[in-house]
Amino acid sequence: MKRMWRIALGLLVLAAVVAAWLWWQRPRRVEMARYVPADTLIYLETNSLPALAEALTQTEAWRVAAQPAGLDANAGNIGWWGRLAAWTGFGPADKVALARAQVAVAVLGANLGAGGDALKLKPQYAVVVETHTNAARLRAVVEEKIGAFATRAYSSPRVERREENGAGFTFWHAPESGKSIVAVFSGSVIIIGPGEAAARACLDAKNGARPSLEGNAGLTEMRSRVDAANSLAFGYVAPEGLSEILKLAATAYAAPLVLSDPRIGIAVNSLLPALPPKITNGLGWSARVNQGNMEDRYFLTLKNGLADSLREPLAAENNGAQNLSQFAPARAYSLSQYNFRQPAVAWAGLNRGLAAQLDIVGAVLVTRLLAAAFQPYGIEEPGAFLKALGPEAATLRLDEANGGAVTIVKVNDETALRAFAGKRLGADARRETIGDAELLTAADEERGACAFAGGYFLLGPAANVRECLTTRAENPAFRATFPPVTGAQVVTYTNDQKAARAFLAVVATDNTQPAALTNALIQLPYAVSETRLSGDGFEKRTHSSFGLIGAVAAQFAP
Repeated sequence: MKRMWRIALGLLVLAAVVAAWLWWQRPRRVEMARYVPADTLIYLETNSLPALAEALTQTEAWRVAAQPAGLDANAGNIGWWGRLAAWTGFGPADKVALARAQVAVAVLGANLGAGGDALKLKPQYAVVVETHTNAARLRAVVEEKIGAFATRAYSSPRVERREENGAGFTFWHAPESGKSIVAVFSGSVIIIGPGEAAARACLDAKNGARPSLEGNAGLTEMRSRVDAANSLAFGYVAPEGLSEILKLAATAYAAPLVLSDPRIGIAVNSLLPALPPKITNGLGWSARVNQGNMEDRYFLTLKNGLADSLREPLAAENNGAQNLSQFAPARAYSLSQYNFRQPAVAWAGLNRGLAAQLDIVGAVLVTRLLAAAFQPYGIEEPGAFLKALGPEAATLRLDEANGGAVTIVKVNDETALRAFAGKRLGADARRETIGDAELLTAADEERGACAFAGGYFLLGPAANVRECLTTRAENPAFRATFPPVTGAQVVTYTNDQKAARAFLAVVATDNTQPAALTNALIQLPYAVSETRLSGDGFEKRTHSSFGLIGAVAAQFAP
């Protein structure tokens, strides 16, 4: 009997020792911001790759598209073996690292270079992986994976290895272009980047040789704003990062406006980069799965009482998308609906609110810049134009590549809008009817067309306006594609097929069935984003197939 008690006691002690050892071996979540420099412009993180993968495979888009993409519908479930590997560290090194890894992406800068006939964004970034496993154990596996990618990208890369201050560096150098990929192995951390500078900056932050982003007040605030603790992933854009984004956007997209009016060029180049630090503490983002869709949540803080000054002018009118969507053809790429009680008051209030944050020169420039935003829609005097509008307004893009958006607005002052149409189209404009609508087309194709239909005014390229009127006359039932959203200043519906296909292409297998995949993607609903003034900033929520996570994965994939 005593022997049985001794055996039982021994087993109990052994179990306690094993339990204590497993408890000690478990991965302890770290603050990934401590591994990136304090001057990081854009920061993204996820604390559990398995949770992220499982969430993506729980979306409706994965349910309908996984099989034709040659994928397992339950591919995101790591199973008991994966959970055991995550907890104990037992198993193949790559499986353990995948189960335990925390990942961060730090963008330290960006520039635009030539890419054929277009400008190409070249971000300076590094990917930081806390493996919670000795990096030396993973080095061979990581080098094999990156080496295979480098071979595809560079044909015959030159491999270089060296050790510095306890960290291992492996480089894959392109034979001619001077480009390289670097992987740094330091303790349990692996840093990967398309260049050495960003990777070294993150290594220095990890080692305490330069300040890190950990404890940054803006980042801490944004974690709370977007409920990062209960999210799959989190992101932060510093005010300086917003400045860089605006600078790049201005260079890439505002060139036609700058060429048409040098004064706009001055506003774009001098005002936009300086504006974010004056009005915001930064932008936060988080992601989670909600009712079968990926929900991206953004929050942009506004400083110095700017939100309060905008609240009344930007008051939303609760309009559904049903009336406006009667003009949307079945192939429509996107519909952006603007819900303001009084459009002219909203525009004037935005002018005043931003101007109040700037000096006299800046106030003048911001007025010019806001006015220039209307020029792509053929509106040269926005103040007068907006006074003629009712509370319903939208811009409709028929396809992604087509820059000729159609503006659709509720008529408040038809006389003023007819005067606007006459001035824009010229005296020799052609008139015709489509159903009960009146279409006015300029003799000069660049001036486009205007139309009056059922209390609405349309403006845009002649072919696009004509298609919208024909849709209204022949197929009004398409409006059901756009569910109404209330209480938001801006609601955008976007065809989600291309974005979903781009993400699936990252993980698809050789067994993909292209025709079946196309048919599956056609079933996807439009992505919906809602932007509203909330508290002391702007909040945006987007519901789509795979969200920003899918878009980022598609960008960083081979």
